[in-house]
This record gives sequence, structure tokens and C-alpha cells, in this order.
Amino acid sequence: MQTSERCLRAVEILRNDYGVADASPFSYASGLSPWLNLYCELSAFPTDEERNVFEPVALFGSHPGRSTTLRHEPYFSDIALKTCASFGTIIWRHYSGVAIAALVAIADSLSTLPEAELVVSLGRSDTSLGSTPPNVTVVDDVDQEAIPREADIFITHQGMNSTHQAIVHTVPMISCPFFGTSPRLPPNALRWESRSRASTPRETRSPSRV
Repeated sequence: MQTSERCLRAVEILRNDYGVADASPFSYASGLSPWLNLYCELSAFPTDEERNVFEPVALFGSHPGRSTTLRHEPYFSDIALKTCASFGTIIWRHYSGVAIAALVAIADSLSTLPEAELVVSLGRSDTSLGSTPPNVTVVDDVDQEAIPREADIFITHQGMNSTHQAIVHTVPMISCPFFGTSPRLPPNALRWESRSRASTPRETRSPSRV
């Protein structure tokens, strides 16, 4: 995760000029503002009841709406079941033990499926899964624009960016939420996906195949 200088300057202005002592780049989890609240969901996604909680609110998606991928080599071989597990970056600061245990369990389960491959992202954290089965690839980070185009299943912590990227690329998600807003995202993801007009689901990702 990268935080822009513009965002950091805005945080300092909120702290120093407006007295918002707990302002941070992640202060969407703090108290509501009487002037304006920014919420990274598309305006079509929240219900009227949900939206009213945040008024006055400006809604915007966290997906760039354009390809930003620089990767050209595929993550997977020509195999039947392509699975990616990624828990973002913030998880590793506070829940690394739980995240490692979850990823080891996922890798062990998929090791029994010869028709499956698993790509695990460690979110640029200083950690290791140790020895892994031959059908499991562990990488420091993944291109989250490229890998949803290839994967058949995305195992995710349901961060907002990851959720939007999976919906845009119509990849089924298995939810493993950890904290904050993440527990409310799995049920909302179903509603969002049904409303999304970003792309047409691919036939190869039918529920029967998954």
C-alpha cells in the first residue's frame, strides 16, 4: 500500500487546522463529519438506508477503471483450478499470526488437489510460510489487476480494493475477513456483484465449475 504525499498533507491539515486529532489516511473508521464524508463505494452500491447514515457523503469506487497492470507473465499454468489467496497489506501489521495460520491451512487443503494451483501473496510483509506443497507458489506481492483475470477463485480479506477488483473481473470470492469494515463486505459483495455492470461474467467461471 502506498499513501500519496497529497493524502498525507490533507491529514496534517485535518489534525492541525481543524482539530481532528485522530485523522489518518484510514480515518474512514472514525467518527462522521457534519460537513462531508468520503466513502469508497460506487454510488449504486449502498442502499438508501446505508447512505443516509453517512450524509453528507460523496461516494466513489476504489477501482481505477482502467488497466494499470505491468505484468505479462501468467501466474498459473494451464490447469483446471487457479486459486489466489491475498490478505492485502494492513493485515500483516496486526494479524500476521492468524493470517499465516489461515494461508497454511489453505495451502494444505489445496495440496490434495492435483488439478489445482495456489498463488499466495504475503503483501510485502517480512514473513514466510515455510515449506509449501509443489502446487503452491508464494510471492511477495501480486498484481491485483492481473491476477483476477487469471484466477478461478479469489480468497480475500474483503478489503475494499480487493472486493472491487474481484467484482470488476467477475472472479468468485471466498471471504476471510479480519477486522473493521471487512466483516460487512461479504454479504454486500453479493449485492454489489448483482448490480455491477463493469463486465460480463465469463462462462468458465460458472458456479458448477467452481
